[in-house]
Amino acid sequence: MTMATYTVTVDARTIVVRVGNEGEIESVDGKGFAAVDAIDGYSFFVLVDQTPFCVCAMPVDTGYQAVIDGRHIVVTVESERARLLRKQLGESGQVSHRDEIRAPMPALVVRVEVEPGDQVSPGQGLLVLEAMKMENEVKSSRRGIVKEIHVAAGATVEKGELLLVIE
Repeated sequence: MTMATYTVTVDARTIVVRVGNEGEIESVDGKGFAAVDAIDGYSFFVLVDQTPFCVCAMPVDTGYQAVIDGRHIVVTVESERARLLRKQLGESGQVSHRDEIRAPMPALVVRVEVEPGDQVSPGQGLLVLEAMKMENEVKSSRRGIVKEIHVAAGATVEKGELLLVIE
């Protein structure tokens, strides 16, 4: 049985995910994993080591923006091959790119915590969204400069709507 290995970074924590030859997730950090119920293309319930979670994930350039049990996180995914190549090339071998931060769900913009030109670091708060009476902080997935902001406090946004751009 062929198994692929991915390094997943959730905020500052690194997790090893093993995927079987049929595309099924075999383990997350050595713990058993089972998808319980897909709600739609972006929302589903999962069971990790007998603990259930509700997950909503929106793909972005560097991985995913996700809301897990009401907590907004940034998830980056890197294959074993890409990880080894990046190590060999070093950071200078990476191509600079832009991250388009999009709304993971319909929400109200509570506040914008950055301005165009601000330098941001991985895990730094960018803005706060309110959905289903819960506030969710949207965080940066990487180091960069805020180039564009497309929303303001008080605005309502739809799922997938562009919020801001980091380069």
